[in-house]
Amino acid sequence: MPHHDLVAWNAMLNAYGEWAEEKAFHLFKIMLQEGIKPNQKTYVSLLQACAAFADREEVHYMPSLVCALYNDVQKRGLSSDLFIGNTLVHLFGTLGYLDEAEKVFHSLPYHQVISLNSMLTVYIQHGEAEKAIHLYKKMQNKLTLTDVSFVCVIQACGQTGDLELCKQVHFNIISAGYELNPSLASSLIRSYGSCGSMLDAQSVFDSLPDPDLVSWNVLLAGYAGEGSFTSCMSTLAGMQLAMHKPDATTMTSVLSACSHCGFVTEGISYFESLCNKFHIVPDVRHISTIIDLLGRAGYQEGLTGILGTLPMSSNFAVWLPLLGACNLHGNSELAKKVFNHSANMDFEDATAFIIMSNIYADLHFEDDIG
Repeated sequence: MPHHDLVAWNAMLNAYGEWAEEKAFHLFKIMLQEGIKPNQKTYVSLLQACAAFADREEVHYMPSLVCALYNDVQKRGLSSDLFIGNTLVHLFGTLGYLDEAEKVFHSLPYHQVISLNSMLTVYIQHGEAEKAIHLYKKMQNKLTLTDVSFVCVIQACGQTGDLELCKQVHFNIISAGYELNPSLASSLIRSYGSCGSMLDAQSVFDSLPDPDLVSWNVLLAGYAGEGSFTSCMSTLAGMQLAMHKPDATTMTSVLSACSHCGFVTEGISYFESLCNKFHIVPDVRHISTIIDLLGRAGYQEGLTGILGTLPMSSNFAVWLPLLGACNLHGNSELAKKVFNHSANMDFEDATAFIIMSNIYADLHFEDDIG
């Protein structure tokens, strides 16, 4: 192989990295064997290649590779580089290494808004809403926040149920001129709903000049979550008048509202209507909700009919509410059919099997378990 300088090597690494080619890592190995000393651009390209691979479960060596690159970066005195640091925060977060992501973030000589956004995103992904809020409060007056910053903080407000903070952040969003940003508007509607204030959620929705389907669905989910059937149906009607076609997410909210209120007839009617009129293919969420709806109301014939339509591959999320309904109403005959259907299920964890076994035991199927 002819001799190439560092610029040429970096160009090739960058090209392979952008196309998520594993050759980037092999090329790096050859580069080191050639005695070429990597620089900041080299590691940025490699880490970006890692980021492209991070979501691929089959790339089992990715965590160890990222850690090895991080150690190499530290040894070469490049750990304080902002581009490298920001990429590492994102990577460690994607791989589930929260402590390492925090370590890199706090080791940076100073923070840009992209650094903040990376760390906030990691916190939200890992359910660390309190940490996200703490970081936001610490940095909000030091940096000019972007829509990404606000989306993360609003999501944190929803996770913690902090209505007052949600309103404060909403005010800051308006002050920054982001109030009509679609992603932010949807996040605000969702978080206000999570905080128990559908009045504020509706107000945000009403301020949008042309709400998209996501915004309609988020508002619908909010009303479904609080069990407001009338508002839920009114929103569904408004969505269709605005020429938005209901989708699978829409149907989940509608069925949840019906189940929450115990409206069996309405639930079945909307289920059939949405499937037939809008060609929505029911998924696990829909089937589970219908089963829960029928089970709570004691509609045993409906449950038996649904059992006949379930594929053998249906997962635990479907079988559990069906068994729960059998247990609630003492329907041992139907439970026996469920047992026979699910006997060959490959349980993903012991908890699922234990829960189902307990239900079988309550219905006196002890001899069938095991």
